[in-house]
Amino acid sequence: MIKKGKWGKLWDKYRYELKKEYFRRGITHCEVRLGSGCFVSNFLGFAHRYKRTFYHIRGNSELLGSFQHTVLACVHCHAEMETSRALTEKIFEKLRPEKKGEI
Repeated sequence: MIKKGKWGKLWDKYRYELKKEYFRRGITHCEVRLGSGCFVSNFLGFAHRYKRTFYHIRGNSELLGSFQHTVLACVHCHAEMETSRALTEKIFEKLRPEKKGEI
């Protein structure tokens, strides 16, 4: 088995904290809901505002675990977001509008 690297361990830590944050806010289903392919409450994960490398390159890895930079999405909706930057921006503008001064 391959050992987790620095970024894998960091993401595990952030994901653990995000799960608690989303549960505290009552978010337990896919927030994105892109049509009939949405799994609603199954196969959930966190979709990021930007690609993960964006956070590493900019030295803002703490934003990987930020509520403002994530949405809870089922695998179908997450895959749709991955293929379209415009769609991702539209979803985040609706669900997590950026505040002045944020990245």
